[in-house]
Amino acid sequence: MTDVLVDTGATLLCLPSVVIAQLGLVEGGEVRVETSAGVQKGRIFRDVDLCVENRRGTFDCLELTEVPFATASSKFYQ
Repeated sequence: MTDVLVDTGATLLCLPSVVIAQLGLVEGGEVRVETSAGVQKGRIFRDVDLCVENRRGTFDCLELTEVPFATASSKFYQ
């Protein structure tokens, strides 16, 4: 991926639908997410193992349905 937004205080990885499909991630349920358009439902993918530049971590991942880039967020509701 070349277009990535990083929030250093983020607690949640967000990926576009197309990337989630390419990685074959398995949906772990739905969550309520606060967006600029209000609170919406979103699909969550749990325990995603990610390695970037030799740094590895396991994250929950929220599906982004309307943007072509990855981002990080810290606000979602169970």
